Amino acid sequence: VVAKLVHTDIEGISWAVAQNTIEAMLPTLRSAPAASAAEPAYEGLTITAICAQGPATAAACRASAIRGIDDDATWRVWVSGARDPSALRWAFDGGGSMSETTARTYFPYLSWGLHTITAYDPVSRMWSEPYAFTIYEPPAAVPGAIAITAFCNAGTDSAEACRTSAVAGLDRNEGWRIWARGVEDWSDVRYVFDSGNPLTEEQARDHFPLLYPGGHVVRILERRAGRRHRSGEYPFVIKPLASEISVSAVCNHGDLLPAACRAAGKAGLDAGAGFGPWLRGVENWNNLRYRFDGGSALTRDQAHAAFRDLDWGIHTVSVNEYRPSGATGWSAPYPFLISTAVPALTISAFCTADEVDTSAECRRLAESRGLRASGRWSVWVRGMENYDRARYRFDGGATLTESQMSDAFERLALGRHTLEVNEYRPSGETGWSPPYAFWIVAR
Repeated sequence: VVAKLVHTDIEGISWAVAQNTIEAMLPTLRSAPAASAAEPAYEGLTITAICAQGPATAAACRASAIRGIDDDATWRVWVSGARDPSALRWAFDGGGSMSETTARTYFPYLSWGLHTITAYDPVSRMWSEPYAFTIYEPPAAVPGAIAITAFCNAGTDSAEACRTSAVAGLDRNEGWRIWARGVEDWSDVRYVFDSGNPLTEEQARDHFPLLYPGGHVVRILERRAGRRHRSGEYPFVIKPLASEISVSAVCNHGDLLPAACRAAGKAGLDAGAGFGPWLRGVENWNNLRYRFDGGSALTRDQAHAAFRDLDWGIHTVSVNEYRPSGATGWSAPYPFLISTAVPALTISAFCTADEVDTSAECRRLAESRGLRASGRWSVWVRGMENYDRARYRFDGGATLTESQMSDAFERLALGRHTLEVNEYRPSGETGWSPPYAFWIVAR
Protein backbone atom coordinates (compact mmCIF):
# COMPACT_ATOMS: atom_id res chain seq x y z
CA VAL A 1 0.00 0.00 0.00
CA VAL A 2 2.80 2.43 0.87
CA ALA A 3 4.44 1.81 -2.48
CA LYS A 4 1.21 2.77 -4.23
CA LEU A 5 0.97 6.29 -2.78
CA VAL A 6 0.70 7.77 -6.25
CA HIS A 7 -2.28 8.93 -8.31
CA THR A 8 -2.77 5.64 -10.14
CA ASP A 9 -5.20 2.77 -9.88
CA ILE A 10 -4.85 0.49 -6.86
CA GLU A 11 -5.98 -3.05 -7.64
CA GLY A 12 -8.51 -1.63 -10.10
CA ILE A 13 -9.98 0.91 -7.62
CA SER A 14 -9.55 4.56 -8.44
CA TRP A 15 -7.09 6.38 -6.16
CA ALA A 16 -9.61 9.18 -5.78
CA VAL A 17 -12.10 6.72 -4.27
CA ALA A 18 -9.63 4.81 -2.09
CA GLN A 19 -7.45 7.68 -0.85
CA ASN A 20 -9.37 8.66 2.28
CA THR A 21 -9.85 5.07 3.44
CA ILE A 22 -6.17 4.16 2.93
CA GLU A 23 -4.90 7.30 4.66
CA ALA A 24 -7.15 6.58 7.63
CA MET A 25 -5.95 2.96 7.89
CA LEU A 26 -2.19 3.38 7.42
CA PRO A 27 -1.30 4.67 10.92
CA THR A 28 -3.22 1.75 12.44
CA LEU A 29 -1.65 -0.81 10.12
CA ARG A 30 1.87 0.42 10.81
CA SER A 31 1.45 0.26 14.56
CA ALA A 32 -0.36 -3.09 14.61
CA PRO A 33 1.25 -5.85 16.73
CA ALA A 34 3.09 -8.72 15.07
CA ALA A 35 0.88 -11.54 13.80
CA SER A 36 2.48 -14.14 16.08
CA ALA A 37 3.39 -13.32 19.65
CA ALA A 38 5.17 -16.67 19.77
CA GLU A 39 7.92 -15.40 17.45
CA PRO A 40 9.37 -12.19 18.98
CA ALA A 41 12.03 -11.79 16.31
CA TYR A 42 12.61 -8.18 17.39
CA GLU A 43 11.96 -7.84 21.10
CA GLY A 44 12.00 -4.46 22.81
CA LEU A 45 13.52 -1.99 20.33
CA THR A 46 10.79 -0.66 18.02
CA ILE A 47 10.54 2.23 15.56
CA THR A 48 7.05 3.68 15.83
CA ALA A 49 7.28 6.62 13.40
CA ILE A 50 9.52 8.63 11.07
CA CYS A 51 8.58 11.98 9.58
CA ALA A 52 9.78 15.53 8.96
CA GLN A 53 10.60 17.44 12.15
CA GLY A 54 7.56 19.09 13.73
CA PRO A 55 4.88 16.72 15.06
CA ALA A 56 4.86 16.38 18.84
CA THR A 57 3.68 12.73 19.04
CA ALA A 58 4.40 9.49 17.20
CA ALA A 59 0.78 9.29 16.02
CA ALA A 60 0.96 12.82 14.59
CA CYS A 61 4.30 11.92 13.00
CA ARG A 62 2.80 8.87 11.28
CA ALA A 63 -0.15 10.88 10.04
CA SER A 64 2.11 13.59 8.59
CA ALA A 65 4.23 11.01 6.74
CA ILE A 66 1.37 9.25 4.97
CA ARG A 67 2.05 11.04 1.68
CA GLY A 68 5.79 10.57 2.10
CA ILE A 69 8.71 12.58 3.48
CA ASP A 70 10.51 15.38 1.68
CA ASP A 71 14.16 14.36 1.41
CA ASP A 72 15.11 17.99 2.07
CA ALA A 73 13.37 17.91 5.45
CA THR A 74 15.06 17.46 8.82
CA TRP A 75 13.67 14.11 9.89
CA ARG A 76 12.79 12.71 13.27
CA VAL A 77 12.43 9.07 14.33
CA TRP A 78 10.31 7.88 17.26
CA VAL A 79 11.74 4.78 18.97
CA SER A 80 10.67 2.79 22.01
CA GLY A 81 12.74 0.34 24.03
CA ALA A 82 16.15 1.97 23.54
CA ARG A 83 18.57 1.68 26.46
CA ASP A 84 20.39 4.86 25.36
CA PRO A 85 18.60 6.78 22.57
CA SER A 86 21.64 9.03 22.00
CA ALA A 87 23.76 5.99 21.12
CA LEU A 88 21.42 4.56 18.47
CA ARG A 89 22.77 3.78 15.02
CA TRP A 90 20.71 3.62 11.84
CA ALA A 91 20.57 1.55 8.66
CA PHE A 92 18.62 2.32 5.48
CA ASP A 93 17.28 -0.44 3.21
CA GLY A 94 19.19 -3.24 4.93
CA GLY A 95 22.59 -1.56 4.52
CA GLY A 96 25.33 -1.06 7.09
CA SER A 97 24.70 0.83 10.32
CA MET A 98 25.78 4.46 10.63
CA SER A 99 25.79 7.20 13.24
CA GLU A 100 22.96 9.74 13.31
CA THR A 101 25.28 12.39 11.86
CA THR A 102 26.15 10.15 8.92
CA ALA A 103 22.50 9.12 8.51
CA ARG A 104 21.40 12.74 8.25
CA THR A 105 24.03 13.31 5.57
CA TYR A 106 22.93 10.17 3.74
CA PHE A 107 19.17 10.78 3.94
CA PRO A 108 18.94 13.58 1.31
CA TYR A 109 20.40 11.24 -1.31
CA LEU A 110 17.81 8.49 -0.90
CA SER A 111 15.98 7.91 -4.14
CA TRP A 112 12.29 8.73 -4.40
CA GLY A 113 10.00 5.86 -3.45
CA LEU A 114 9.77 3.22 -0.72
CA HIS A 115 12.58 2.66 1.83
CA THR A 116 13.13 1.10 5.24
CA ILE A 117 14.97 2.35 8.29
CA THR A 118 16.26 0.12 11.08
CA ALA A 119 17.63 1.12 14.48
CA TYR A 120 20.50 -0.59 16.28
CA ASP A 121 21.08 -0.18 20.02
CA PRO A 122 24.78 -0.88 20.78
CA VAL A 123 24.01 -1.04 24.51
CA SER A 124 21.55 -3.93 24.28
CA ARG A 125 23.00 -5.15 20.94
CA MET A 126 19.51 -5.30 19.53
CA TRP A 127 18.11 -4.42 16.08
CA SER A 128 14.62 -3.07 15.58
CA GLU A 129 12.28 -4.40 12.93
CA PRO A 130 12.66 -2.49 9.61
CA TYR A 131 10.15 0.40 9.41
CA ALA A 132 8.86 1.39 5.97
CA PHE A 133 8.60 5.00 4.80
CA THR A 134 8.30 6.83 1.49
CA ILE A 135 10.40 9.63 -0.01
CA TYR A 136 8.11 11.55 -2.34
CA GLU A 137 9.31 13.23 -5.50
CA PRO A 138 9.36 17.02 -4.98
CA PRO A 139 7.32 18.82 -7.62
CA ALA A 140 10.05 21.43 -7.98
CA ALA A 141 12.64 18.85 -9.04
CA VAL A 142 13.72 19.09 -12.66
CA PRO A 143 14.21 15.66 -14.28
CA GLY A 144 16.51 16.02 -17.25
CA ALA A 145 18.34 19.10 -15.98
CA ILE A 146 21.41 16.87 -15.99
CA ALA A 147 21.97 14.02 -18.44
CA ILE A 148 24.55 11.24 -18.84
CA THR A 149 26.03 11.28 -22.32
CA ALA A 150 28.52 8.39 -22.01
CA PHE A 151 29.62 5.70 -19.55
CA CYS A 152 32.58 3.42 -20.22
CA ASN A 153 35.81 2.02 -18.82
CA ALA A 154 38.51 4.49 -17.81
CA GLY A 155 40.97 5.61 -20.45
CA THR A 156 38.94 7.57 -23.02
CA ASP A 157 39.32 11.32 -23.57
CA SER A 158 35.95 12.21 -25.14
CA ALA A 159 32.29 11.26 -24.77
CA GLU A 160 32.20 9.98 -28.36
CA ALA A 161 35.21 7.71 -27.81
CA CYS A 162 33.64 6.55 -24.54
CA ARG A 163 30.39 5.58 -26.26
CA THR A 164 32.27 3.75 -29.00
CA SER A 165 34.38 1.76 -26.57
CA ALA A 166 31.32 0.77 -24.53
CA VAL A 167 29.55 -0.90 -27.45
CA ALA A 168 31.38 -4.19 -26.80
CA GLY A 169 30.61 -4.00 -23.06
CA LEU A 170 32.52 -2.84 -20.02
CA ASP A 171 35.16 -4.76 -18.07
CA ARG A 172 34.16 -4.43 -14.41
CA ASN A 173 37.83 -4.67 -13.35
CA GLU A 174 39.00 -1.72 -15.48
CA GLY A 175 37.32 1.12 -13.60
CA TRP A 176 34.82 3.54 -15.15
CA ARG A 177 34.46 7.07 -16.49
CA ILE A 178 31.24 9.03 -16.88
CA TRP A 179 30.39 11.97 -19.13
CA ALA A 180 27.38 14.17 -18.37
CA ARG A 181 26.00 17.61 -19.24
CA GLY A 182 24.42 20.04 -16.79
CA VAL A 183 26.47 19.06 -13.73
CA GLU A 184 27.62 22.11 -11.75
CA ASP A 185 29.62 20.53 -8.91
CA TRP A 186 30.81 16.93 -9.26
CA SER A 187 31.64 16.75 -5.55
CA ASP A 188 27.88 16.91 -4.84
CA VAL A 189 27.04 14.12 -7.30
CA ARG A 190 25.82 10.70 -6.17
CA TYR A 191 25.68 7.60 -8.36
CA VAL A 192 22.93 4.97 -8.50
CA PHE A 193 23.42 1.57 -10.16
CA ASP A 194 20.24 -0.25 -11.14
CA SER A 195 17.73 0.21 -8.28
CA GLY A 196 20.33 0.60 -5.54
CA ASN A 197 21.01 3.42 -3.11
CA PRO A 198 22.93 6.60 -3.97
CA LEU A 199 26.70 6.21 -3.64
CA THR A 200 29.60 8.62 -3.39
CA GLU A 201 32.18 8.37 -6.16
CA GLU A 202 34.48 6.32 -3.93
CA GLN A 203 31.64 3.95 -3.03
CA ALA A 204 30.58 3.69 -6.67
CA ARG A 205 34.10 2.75 -7.73
CA ASP A 206 34.19 0.05 -5.04
CA HIS A 207 30.75 -1.22 -6.09
CA PHE A 208 31.42 -1.38 -9.84
CA PRO A 209 33.64 -4.53 -9.76
CA LEU A 210 30.83 -6.36 -7.94
CA LEU A 211 28.30 -5.97 -10.77
CA TYR A 212 27.27 -9.21 -12.45
CA PRO A 213 27.80 -9.71 -16.20
CA GLY A 214 24.83 -8.47 -18.20
CA GLY A 215 22.73 -5.32 -18.59
CA HIS A 216 22.68 -2.52 -16.01
CA VAL A 217 21.71 1.15 -15.75
CA VAL A 218 23.37 4.08 -14.01
CA ARG A 219 21.98 7.50 -13.11
CA ILE A 220 23.38 10.46 -11.23
CA LEU A 221 21.91 12.87 -8.68
CA GLU A 222 23.15 16.36 -7.86
CA ARG A 223 22.01 18.68 -5.11
CA ARG A 224 21.79 22.37 -5.87
CA ALA A 225 20.54 24.98 -3.42
CA GLY A 226 18.81 22.33 -1.35
CA ARG A 227 17.14 20.64 -4.36
CA ARG A 228 18.18 17.43 -6.02
CA HIS A 229 18.38 17.06 -9.78
CA ARG A 230 18.57 13.68 -11.42
CA SER A 231 19.56 12.28 -14.76
CA GLY A 232 17.67 9.65 -16.64
CA GLU A 233 18.85 6.03 -16.61
CA TYR A 234 21.82 5.31 -18.86
CA PRO A 235 22.17 1.65 -19.94
CA PHE A 236 25.45 -0.26 -20.12
CA VAL A 237 26.57 -3.88 -20.29
CA ILE A 238 29.13 -5.68 -18.13
CA LYS A 239 30.83 -8.28 -20.29
CA PRO A 240 31.80 -11.65 -18.77
CA LEU A 241 35.44 -12.37 -18.07
CA ALA A 242 37.14 -14.63 -20.56
CA SER A 243 37.52 -17.31 -17.91
CA GLU A 244 34.40 -17.06 -15.72
CA ILE A 245 34.24 -19.93 -13.26
CA SER A 246 31.52 -22.55 -13.41
CA VAL A 247 30.78 -25.68 -11.40
CA SER A 248 30.56 -28.73 -13.66
CA ALA A 249 30.06 -31.51 -11.07
CA VAL A 250 29.83 -32.16 -7.33
CA CYS A 251 30.36 -35.54 -5.68
CA ASN A 252 32.02 -37.04 -2.62
CA HIS A 253 35.81 -37.29 -2.48
CA GLY A 254 37.37 -39.77 -4.87
CA ASP A 255 39.17 -40.16 -8.17
CA LEU A 256 36.11 -39.73 -10.38
CA LEU A 257 36.29 -37.73 -13.59
CA PRO A 258 33.62 -35.04 -14.13
CA ALA A 259 31.13 -37.23 -16.02
CA ALA A 260 31.40 -40.02 -13.43
CA CYS A 261 31.23 -37.43 -10.63
CA ARG A 262 27.99 -36.00 -12.02
CA ALA A 263 26.52 -39.49 -12.32
CA ALA A 264 27.51 -40.35 -8.75
CA GLY A 265 26.11 -37.07 -7.47
CA LYS A 266 22.66 -37.76 -8.92
CA ALA A 267 22.18 -40.55 -6.40
CA GLY A 268 22.84 -38.14 -3.54
CA LEU A 269 25.90 -37.24 -1.49
CA ASP A 270 27.02 -38.34 1.96
CA ALA A 271 27.71 -35.20 4.04
CA GLY A 272 30.32 -37.11 6.02
CA ALA A 273 32.29 -38.41 3.02
CA GLY A 274 33.98 -35.21 1.88
CA PHE A 275 33.31 -32.53 -0.73
CA GLY A 276 34.76 -32.88 -4.23
CA PRO A 277 33.67 -30.24 -6.79
CA TRP A 278 34.83 -30.04 -10.40
CA LEU A 279 35.26 -26.45 -11.65
CA ARG A 280 35.99 -24.77 -14.99
CA GLY A 281 38.02 -21.57 -15.42
CA VAL A 282 40.05 -21.69 -12.19
CA GLU A 283 43.46 -20.01 -12.27
CA ASN A 284 44.56 -20.60 -8.67
CA TRP A 285 42.70 -23.08 -6.45
CA ASN A 286 44.17 -21.49 -3.33
CA ASN A 287 42.24 -18.28 -4.05
CA LEU A 288 38.80 -19.89 -4.29
CA ARG A 289 35.86 -19.07 -2.06
CA TYR A 290 32.74 -21.22 -1.75
CA ARG A 291 29.22 -20.62 -0.49
CA PHE A 292 26.35 -23.00 0.13
CA ASP A 293 22.73 -21.96 -0.46
CA GLY A 294 23.73 -18.34 -1.07
CA GLY A 295 25.32 -18.00 2.37
CA SER A 296 28.64 -16.54 3.53
CA ALA A 297 31.88 -16.88 1.59
CA LEU A 298 34.04 -19.77 2.87
CA THR A 299 37.63 -20.85 2.38
CA ARG A 300 38.31 -24.41 1.22
CA ASP A 301 38.74 -25.74 4.77
CA GLN A 302 35.64 -23.87 5.97
CA ALA A 303 33.65 -25.25 3.03
CA HIS A 304 34.59 -28.83 3.90
CA ALA A 305 33.53 -28.25 7.51
CA ALA A 306 30.26 -26.61 6.41
CA PHE A 307 29.56 -29.48 3.99
CA ARG A 308 29.56 -31.92 6.94
CA ASP A 309 26.87 -29.83 8.64
CA LEU A 310 24.43 -29.75 5.70
CA ASP A 311 21.05 -31.30 6.40
CA TRP A 312 19.33 -33.87 4.23
CA GLY A 313 17.81 -32.36 1.08
CA ILE A 314 18.66 -30.17 -1.93
CA HIS A 315 21.42 -27.54 -1.63
CA THR A 316 23.42 -25.32 -3.98
CA VAL A 317 27.09 -24.39 -4.17
CA SER A 318 28.63 -21.33 -5.86
CA VAL A 319 32.32 -20.48 -6.30
CA ASN A 320 34.38 -17.39 -7.05
CA GLU A 321 38.09 -16.65 -7.31
CA TYR A 322 40.14 -13.72 -6.04
CA ARG A 323 42.57 -12.70 -8.77
CA PRO A 324 45.04 -9.80 -9.05
CA SER A 325 42.60 -8.20 -11.52
CA GLY A 326 39.68 -8.56 -9.09
CA ALA A 327 37.11 -11.13 -8.03
CA THR A 328 35.52 -13.20 -10.78
CA GLY A 329 32.03 -12.99 -9.29
CA TRP A 330 30.02 -15.97 -8.09
CA SER A 331 29.36 -18.87 -10.43
CA ALA A 332 25.81 -19.93 -11.14
CA PRO A 333 24.43 -22.01 -8.23
CA TYR A 334 24.98 -25.74 -8.81
CA PRO A 335 22.30 -27.93 -7.17
CA PHE A 336 23.11 -31.19 -5.39
CA LEU A 337 21.35 -33.58 -3.02
CA ILE A 338 22.49 -34.60 0.47
CA SER A 339 20.99 -38.05 0.89
CA THR A 340 22.98 -38.99 4.00
CA ALA A 341 23.39 -36.25 6.59
CA VAL A 342 25.95 -36.36 9.38
CA PRO A 343 24.28 -36.85 12.79
CA ALA A 344 24.75 -34.01 15.24
CA LEU A 345 26.16 -36.50 17.77
CA THR A 346 28.16 -39.69 17.18
CA ILE A 347 29.48 -42.04 19.87
CA SER A 348 33.09 -42.82 19.06
CA ALA A 349 33.89 -45.05 22.07
CA PHE A 350 32.27 -46.68 25.16
CA CYS A 351 34.20 -48.75 27.67
CA THR A 352 34.62 -49.64 31.34
CA ALA A 353 38.01 -48.60 32.69
CA ASP A 354 39.33 -46.59 35.59
CA GLU A 355 41.77 -44.46 33.60
CA VAL A 356 41.21 -43.83 29.89
CA ASP A 357 42.74 -40.75 28.25
CA THR A 358 41.64 -41.07 24.62
CA SER A 359 38.70 -42.42 22.65
CA ALA A 360 41.10 -44.66 20.68
CA GLU A 361 42.34 -46.30 23.90
CA CYS A 362 38.75 -46.69 25.15
CA ARG A 363 37.68 -48.30 21.87
CA ARG A 364 40.69 -50.64 21.86
CA LEU A 365 39.93 -51.85 25.39
CA ALA A 366 36.25 -52.47 24.61
CA GLU A 367 37.00 -54.33 21.38
CA SER A 368 39.74 -56.48 22.91
CA ARG A 369 38.04 -57.62 26.11
CA GLY A 370 34.43 -56.42 26.09
CA LEU A 371 32.70 -54.58 28.95
CA ARG A 372 31.90 -55.49 32.52
CA ALA A 373 28.46 -54.38 33.72
CA SER A 374 29.94 -52.75 36.79
CA GLY A 375 32.56 -50.23 37.76
CA ARG A 376 33.40 -46.92 36.16
CA TRP A 377 32.39 -46.36 32.53
CA SER A 378 33.52 -43.78 29.93
CA VAL A 379 31.75 -42.55 26.81
CA TRP A 380 33.25 -40.36 24.06
CA VAL A 381 30.84 -38.41 21.83
CA ARG A 382 31.73 -36.36 18.76
CA GLY A 383 29.69 -33.14 18.56
CA MET A 384 28.80 -32.98 22.25
CA GLU A 385 28.84 -29.41 23.60
CA ASN A 386 28.04 -30.04 27.27
CA TYR A 387 27.99 -33.53 28.83
CA ASP A 388 25.88 -32.18 31.72
CA ARG A 389 22.98 -31.83 29.26
CA ALA A 390 23.36 -35.35 27.84
CA ARG A 391 20.68 -38.03 28.00
CA TYR A 392 21.23 -41.72 27.26
CA ARG A 393 19.29 -44.87 26.43
CA PHE A 394 20.19 -48.54 26.13
CA ASP A 395 18.70 -50.71 23.38
CA GLY A 396 16.27 -47.96 22.35
CA GLY A 397 14.64 -47.92 25.78
CA ALA A 398 13.83 -45.20 28.32
CA THR A 399 15.66 -41.87 28.41
CA LEU A 400 18.21 -41.75 31.25
CA THR A 401 20.27 -39.12 33.03
CA GLU A 402 23.92 -39.90 33.77
CA SER A 403 23.16 -41.23 37.28
CA GLN A 404 20.21 -43.27 35.99
CA MET A 405 22.41 -44.65 33.22
CA SER A 406 24.90 -46.01 35.77
CA ASP A 407 22.14 -47.95 37.56
CA ALA A 408 20.68 -49.24 34.28
CA PHE A 409 24.12 -50.26 33.01
CA GLU A 410 24.71 -52.53 36.01
CA ARG A 411 21.41 -54.35 35.28
CA LEU A 412 22.20 -55.16 31.63
CA ALA A 413 22.28 -58.85 30.75
CA LEU A 414 25.27 -60.52 29.17
CA GLY A 415 25.47 -60.14 25.40
CA ARG A 416 25.12 -57.44 22.73
CA HIS A 417 23.55 -54.05 23.49
CA THR A 418 23.38 -50.58 21.96
CA LEU A 419 23.87 -47.11 23.43
CA GLU A 420 22.48 -43.82 22.07
CA VAL A 421 22.99 -40.27 23.29
CA ASN A 422 20.97 -37.06 22.95
CA GLU A 423 21.83 -33.51 24.08
CA TYR A 424 19.39 -30.89 25.34
CA ARG A 425 20.70 -27.56 24.02
CA PRO A 426 19.20 -24.04 24.33
CA SER A 427 18.31 -24.29 20.63
CA GLY A 428 16.55 -27.65 21.14
CA GLU A 429 17.42 -31.34 21.20
CA THR A 430 20.06 -32.71 18.85
CA GLY A 431 18.19 -35.94 18.26
CA TRP A 432 19.51 -39.40 19.12
CA SER A 433 22.92 -40.45 17.84
CA PRO A 434 23.22 -43.60 15.71
CA PRO A 435 23.19 -46.74 17.94
CA TYR A 436 26.66 -47.73 19.17
CA ALA A 437 27.03 -51.50 19.70
CA PHE A 438 28.92 -53.02 22.65
CA TRP A 439 29.11 -56.40 24.44
CA ILE A 440 28.68 -57.19 28.12
CA VAL A 441 30.97 -60.14 28.85
CA ALA A 442 30.96 -60.16 32.65
CA ARG A 443 29.13 -58.71 35.61
